[in-house]
Amino acid sequence: MLAALPVALVVMSAPARAQIAPTKPYLMAFHVCEGALCGDFRNHGVYLAESADGAAWSLVPGWVPFAGSVPDVIQRGRTLYFYTSPSVVARYNLDTGASDLVPVAVQGLPSGGVTDWVDASLYLDEEGRLVLFMMHAPAPTPDRPPSDPAGCPSGITTCTKEFYSATEVPGSDGTEFVVDPGVRVTTTISTSTSRRTAADPDIFFDGTRYVLYISHGPSVGVWTSPTLRGTYTQSTTLPEGLLSNGRGGVPSGHFHAATSRYWTYTHVSQTGTTMIRRAVHPTLATPLEESSWQPVITGQSVGLGSHISVESPSFAVLISSAPRSEPAPTATCAFLTEPGPVTAAVVGHEVTFVWGGASGASGYAVELGRATGTGFVATGPLAGAETSIRVRHVPSGRHSVRVRARNACGETTVSPEMVVTVP
Repeated sequence: MLAALPVALVVMSAPARAQIAPTKPYLMAFHVCEGALCGDFRNHGVYLAESADGAAWSLVPGWVPFAGSVPDVIQRGRTLYFYTSPSVVARYNLDTGASDLVPVAVQGLPSGGVTDWVDASLYLDEEGRLVLFMMHAPAPTPDRPPSDPAGCPSGITTCTKEFYSATEVPGSDGTEFVVDPGVRVTTTISTSTSRRTAADPDIFFDGTRYVLYISHGPSVGVWTSPTLRGTYTQSTTLPEGLLSNGRGGVPSGHFHAATSRYWTYTHVSQTGTTMIRRAVHPTLATPLEESSWQPVITGQSVGLGSHISVESPSFAVLISSAPRSEPAPTATCAFLTEPGPVTAAVVGHEVTFVWGGASGASGYAVELGRATGTGFVATGPLAGAETSIRVRHVPSGRHSVRVRARNACGETTVSPEMVVTVP
């Protein structure tokens, strides 16, 4: 237990068995802390929230917070993986409630240490393997005293920070990784500039390229690559490469394909506590102004108190909800059938998907997979009962598509997968 925390924030030192059943399409992991205790990661607790629209968030019912800091959440199958400092992963099975907390080893880092990394961000590759993005942070030695891994060592005014990716070892279930060839990002920081630190990478795909956010204290830099494990290039259209300049750091990004908008989440300190904010924007080429940001999670908004800080957002799309309970007696819904087969029309990198309507449906959710049977990401849910959707900027390659029908009482199983090839 973290006895230093108030009653509202008492957390388990390891995840507790908890049957959680998120029902909304978006998840966010974050850590919480109080006042001066926030400066020590051992005083942080990991929480999980859900949202229907990315703006209004509430804690997932049944969630039991556990000790951890700077979390990153990703789903594969029916398991949620929470990567936190220091070099551990908490795994939750959404069907059974089983959970554990185990060390994570990364082989092949320049220092040779398997835990010499911080600030995890995860992505599922085309083969359904977890890919870990992180910053190299060598452990202290007699010749290298402890220092903030985000900044330069004590007495050094200018230095470089390296960000790597590592791919999951098959069969390790997210606990063992091997560093991929090359360095994803190398960036120079200096105590004489506004870019004194570099940390907290966040990886996502925007339909045409991979985007890597990097936090520079209260600011966010943008780096992109056409391939997941490529060399990422800093934005040349943003001043100093910064999307958010002094308006929030420790970012998490998502590209909402249905509206062709970026959702950027950061945390920012205001009036003595830290809150999570979101900006919705159509491009990564224009800096975000203060008016672009809206608070989405505060300590008070999730029931923990106005004196509590919420920090380090990590956004994820819920691949599919847990099995639904029977509808309440007051709910009245038409019998819901599974949607019909999906067809697709491809024009360049724009794909229009059409499917057979489902009896009793009030809406549909379309899921796109990066490999047959795995890696599905929802593009909705879609409002209304339209039976088609146009998705722009679909990358070249083979993609699997499936659809669920929904109404007020639940949702169906998915339609048969359809594979579409984009040239």
